[in-house]
Amino acid sequence: KDKEPESGEENELFNGDDIEGWAKEVGSWEVDGGKISATAKKGESFMLINKETEPGSDFTSTLKFKGSFASNDELTGAGIIFGYSDVSRAFYAVRVNGNEVMITRCNPDRRNDGSLQHTHTMLCRNRLNTFKENEFNILTVDVRDNVINIFLNDKKCITNEPLNALSGHKAGIIITGGTIKAKSISIKKQ
Repeated sequence: KDKEPESGEENELFNGDDIEGWAKEVGSWEVDGGKISATAKKGESFMLINKETEPGSDFTSTLKFKGSFASNDELTGAGIIFGYSDVSRAFYAVRVNGNEVMITRCNPDRRNDGSLQHTHTMLCRNRLNTFKENEFNILTVDVRDNVINIFLNDKKCITNEPLNALSGHKAGIIITGGTIKAKSISIKKQ
């Protein structure tokens, strides 16, 4: 794993064996059968952040995953997070559930008990018909000049959606209200 991937070079973030170099920001994550997995109850969001690779602000990230969800609404989904900073803890999340793909901006908020909670602001959503239940799906997020394009199983789902820049450049995986089994996550610096 390179800390700074070369431009145009794809960098696989998951080695298939363990999650060394990753931070469990929230939730219980494990490696089972060569796949990263976690289950979150409805209303819970679990995040796993790769601490070793910072692709910069222009990148393509691809996640190969299976997901099952408590329901198919905006409170559930699995996907890619990016723009994460250890300081601000704000990030963007691209999540997919059985019915739609959505982009949210997530800002941290501390609860009275000291635990971290994120407020999700919906930026864009689109209906899907390409999600494969009980099969591996390929979610691709392409960000260039603060504009995002999203593909699921090679079909463009969201086109040219503008984003505000974030201070962070770390990426990872998110699951909200369901189960994820991810066999691959990669980043390509543009």
